[in-house]
Amino acid sequence: MSGTRRRILLATLVAALTCTLAAPAQALPVQGRDGHREAAAPRTRLAALTDRRGPNPRVAYYDRRSHRLHDGHRSIPVRFPGALTQLAAVRGGYVVVNTLSDLDARTTFRFVNRLGRSRVVGHGWFAYLTAVSADGRRIAYSTGGARRTSVVRVADGRTVSRMFTGGGDVVALGRVRALVDVGGHTVWWTPRTDRVTHYADDEAYAADLSARRVAMLQGDTSLTYVGSFPRGSLPSWRLPDTERVARFSGTDRRVLTLGHQDRRPTSNYTLVRLRSTRTGDVRRTFLGRLDPVQDPRWEDARTFLALVKARHRPPGTIREAWLRCTVGGRCERASRVFTLDATSGEQSPLVLALQRTG
Repeated sequence: MSGTRRRILLATLVAALTCTLAAPAQALPVQGRDGHREAAAPRTRLAALTDRRGPNPRVAYYDRRSHRLHDGHRSIPVRFPGALTQLAAVRGGYVVVNTLSDLDARTTFRFVNRLGRSRVVGHGWFAYLTAVSADGRRIAYSTGGARRTSVVRVADGRTVSRMFTGGGDVVALGRVRALVDVGGHTVWWTPRTDRVTHYADDEAYAADLSARRVAMLQGDTSLTYVGSFPRGSLPSWRLPDTERVARFSGTDRRVLTLGHQDRRPTSNYTLVRLRSTRTGDVRRTFLGRLDPVQDPRWEDARTFLALVKARHRPPGTIREAWLRCTVGGRCERASRVFTLDATSGEQSPLVLALQRTG
């Protein structure tokens, strides 16, 4: 979990503890900060055990148990030293991220083509993938504590790196420049010329350049507002205290947000809201216990995938499955139900590809 996500969760927990007890979910509609009527929107319950089985995910994913990468057309054996922690679909193949279980957590980024041949395109300590460009030609990653920020051209591995004061995480990666969260404020960075220009005094944590939208934390609070590129070109709107943006759809029509039922945060988000990207109005609410590591992501313009935990499980275990839901509220399982050891920190066997960010 990134530092920004940890900060959002901690701040929302504090906000909830200092607020008066919220009304029950079925009581009067809860008003968002801009008057959005969340409770008035239709609701769908996410049922990991009882939803019918549908096709496997139509986005690229890696199965940790079979050590194979699937993309809907082919199955490729992929096995490298360390645990595979992240995956990205890029031009001509995939980028896989493997981390060794040593004190330095040495992380390697490899490009794997569709025939299974691979080459190293980056490495670092405690490193993590932060963004993939819309054309799939470039990736961005940061080393531990965001001390070094790098943009890699996948075709030849050409890398441009920069040390940002306070650390830097690429929030969205465009063809020419990147939007970077830099220690509580946000800048534009042009890797080719190493030029840095100021964007905002607030901290961006989610964005999509194709949709021309960015989610930002207001000052030192957990309050999210959604702005636009260029600034002020589209109406801005705000989210309730305990809600954050998960994924923009890339079509400038829809955005997924994560929140908590009854405005009482826990370590797991318990609802997904489908909102209008333009106005922030709630179109539908999906209720269920979400995985804290892998966020929902769009499968196409009208369906998204979410890793949902089952409500009923044997003691000491976690049961979860990937669900596919349409914007109209129909859901089905996109994977079988996995039973995991709750005491070992075991994660879902399926790692879905990171969504591109424009």
